[in-house]
Amino acid sequence: MGSNIYVIIAEDEYLAKMAAKKIYEDESYLDVVDSRISKNADLQLADISSAASSLMQPPFLEPKKVTWWKNVWFLPSGGKKNCSQDVKEALEKFASRLAETDLPDNQAFILSGPNLLMTSVFAKTLKTGAVIQQLGGATKGKKSSSWSQESTARVAHFASELGLSFAPGALDAFAGVVGDDARSQLNELEKLKNYLAGRSEISISDIHDITSPGVGIESVIWDVTDAIAARDVAKAISAMKRFEGDGGYGIIMSNAIEKCFRQFALVKDALLK
Repeated sequence: MGSNIYVIIAEDEYLAKMAAKKIYEDESYLDVVDSRISKNADLQLADISSAASSLMQPPFLEPKKVTWWKNVWFLPSGGKKNCSQDVKEALEKFASRLAETDLPDNQAFILSGPNLLMTSVFAKTLKTGAVIQQLGGATKGKKSSSWSQESTARVAHFASELGLSFAPGALDAFAGVVGDDARSQLNELEKLKNYLAGRSEISISDIHDITSPGVGIESVIWDVTDAIAARDVAKAISAMKRFEGDGGYGIIMSNAIEKCFRQFALVKDALLK
């Protein structure tokens, strides 16, 4: 099997999309099989059949064809059973088919999903030749954290691609506010680049001025700041208790609360003028 069969494992769908886009080219014909809403065995078996059928169909008029079977959430994960025995067997049969297929240079196959147990029969069969990428947040049992090394390394990489760098302490401050979601990280960095207006170094002050919480942490943060604005101490304490024991989230809250009071101060100054 050639190196044109790829498996991308990432809980963050945006990371999977970015990795897939590095594989297929703009002029490629992209045939997508999406398993996002395949919630029963019949739909899952139909997706396996569609992926297998696309795999065996070479490009017709386009110079290159890429089959992307994405959001395959029912791959073996080692946790709660997420597919029937029939689907499990069909997946293993499909993995064997992939292992036996020698795709031509103008054809590629991508499979992406949130989790994969690397000791499963399915994974072991693919390991012999497929290019397997495990991206941030995909390792079973690993707790996602705003302070994870993978997350901050990804932010630094995104910033470098945009021609930006971080002042001392600013990278951790950014990760603390935005969190682990890759799309949010990139969006906030692009917003910062516009805000810097030609400057390339991001300071902690810049982050406090313009950066917003990322996907997954906005609502609970607003619960805290809304309670503070309403001077409801009991509600604020209750909301804060949701962050107890979450490594790194105390920093998120300190940044959010500080920004909240900075905004109060600006409003007060404006009213007094």
